[in-house]
Amino acid sequence: MSKFSYIFLLLILVFQLGFVTKERFAVRNLKENYLNFYNRINSSEMTVEEKISVWDEEIERAWPEFYNEIIHAKQYSDDWEDRKLKSFDRLITHLPKIHDDIVKNFNEFEGVVNEQISHFRETFSDLDLSGLEIVAAPSLLRFNGQVSIVNKKPVAGFGMDMIAFLKHKPNFLPGMNYRHNSSVFYSHEIFHFYHNKKQGLQWLSRDEYNAMATMAVPLWNEGMATYISRHVNPEAKLGELFMDANLVDTCVPQLDHLKKMYAEIVHKKHPDNQIDYVNWFLLSSKNKEVPIRAGYCLGYFVAKDLIEQHGLETALSWELDKIIENVGNYFQ
Repeated sequence: MSKFSYIFLLLILVFQLGFVTKERFAVRNLKENYLNFYNRINSSEMTVEEKISVWDEEIERAWPEFYNEIIHAKQYSDDWEDRKLKSFDRLITHLPKIHDDIVKNFNEFEGVVNEQISHFRETFSDLDLSGLEIVAAPSLLRFNGQVSIVNKKPVAGFGMDMIAFLKHKPNFLPGMNYRHNSSVFYSHEIFHFYHNKKQGLQWLSRDEYNAMATMAVPLWNEGMATYISRHVNPEAKLGELFMDANLVDTCVPQLDHLKKMYAEIVHKKHPDNQIDYVNWFLLSSKNKEVPIRAGYCLGYFVAKDLIEQHGLETALSWELDKIIENVGNYFQ
């Protein structure tokens, strides 16, 4: 091999290693753990306690930090064991009808995630997912997807059971009509991690965030994730972007009215306004005046308007002070 060829190959290797280092992330799929659990509890008659014991052996033991900190939130809850039992009972009740979909979700997970990350790379040249662990796991029907911290490391966790349950019962909550698009859903959550890095949120302590953040922040962050999900999946329908077909009918036609309502809370502190946060962003909302999870729909159109005004790259890089300023001005 000539000296030139050796140097050329060495440069390629260095480039590839640098690229991989920047993009280094891990994908964890607990499919085999779930299947072991499912097969064991269906192989013989068992009491609920025995089934929970199998769950612990096959699933929670595979990653105790994830289940302790995220699913059970032991660090915040004294009644986590009671809540675990109730969640487990609910899962066992629905499992016969959603098992096949759970397995399907596990099977497609890595392929869809890698495809979405490839789309991100085409759009964002500075994509950096280093340190992120992307996980497919049963969640005891606690959540379908969220970005959180486990053992001081970032995790994008996806509940294969909750995704299956929502597809099986899209109307399980009054006023909701769940719509699942795997490409949209996974890209939405993974974008949150990338966006948090762009905003510098990973450098802020909880106290620093709480001292600054207003209700402009969750609206912007969820709106951006929804907007970018369509940017990398242009064929997606609005109902899939909002993950609720009803929002197309309950939110879009009354955007002006919803903007006026949100203008009344946009400057309120986010951490001190959990009721408003629930009313606009969570399935547990009991507010009859605001459509369930309307913040995703409203945030999408706010992000769309502000990106058209300022440009995508500029809007992506806004830190908390700029988000609060620009989103606040939008509602004036």
